[in-house]
Amino acid sequence: MHRLAIPAFVIYELEVGTGKSTFPRKRITQLQEITSLVNIISFGQSKAKCAAIQGNAFREYMAFPRIFQDLP
Repeated sequence: MHRLAIPAFVIYELEVGTGKSTFPRKRITQLQEITSLVNIISFGQSKAKCAAIQGNAFREYMAFPRIFQDLP
């Protein structure tokens, strides 16, 4: 069992990146090595919604940090 995990959409992004690479064969080999060392986590609708909510909250915090400074 692997101790590291990455979501499936990250694999998608990495696969797209390999196609844009100057050295695609090298990047494909590297991606195969990486994916053999980690668990791939499915990323369904509920996880996507949760990630979007968290991402939006983080962006709001970064845009208006003073509003959040007095929160516990």
